[in-house]
Amino acid sequence: SNITIEVLDTLSDPEENYIFLKCFLNNKPTLLGSIYAPLSTLNQNFYNNISDIVNNSLVPFHILGGDHNCVISDSAPSTNIDLFKTHYINNKKHLEIIRLGINDHTWIDPFRSLHPSKLEFSYIPFQANLSRDNKSRIDFFLTSPNL
Repeated sequence: SNITIEVLDTLSDPEENYIFLKCFLNNKPTLLGSIYAPLSTLNQNFYNNISDIVNNSLVPFHILGGDHNCVISDSAPSTNIDLFKTHYINNKKHLEIIRLGINDHTWIDPFRSLHPSKLEFSYIPFQANLSRDNKSRIDFFLTSPNL
């Protein structure tokens, strides 16, 4: 099938951590976002800003994808479905704000909605001469629930 897109506006930040396209995607008003989240120690307000952009866009559909540098599950590392052999949760401030968005139905994690218990990871750090056992799911999509 053909996908049509008409871009109406773009928004990006000076640090190049996100770009948003306000557009018509197959004639539906949509906000598309690509995200590379900084460490929360460098920018604790990053996801507050992302939430503001989504909420102020006045667009009914949104799709945000990228490297969020945090997991979505807030379970302890030993039982966290988004972590494997990892002893801490990175960027907890980002995770908390993403969880707020999920809890207030601003967005969903479509992968986890379809596969609630599947172990799947997007990041395996490369460390020469060390075991590559630890894994995490820090690259994901957040979409509006009505998609």
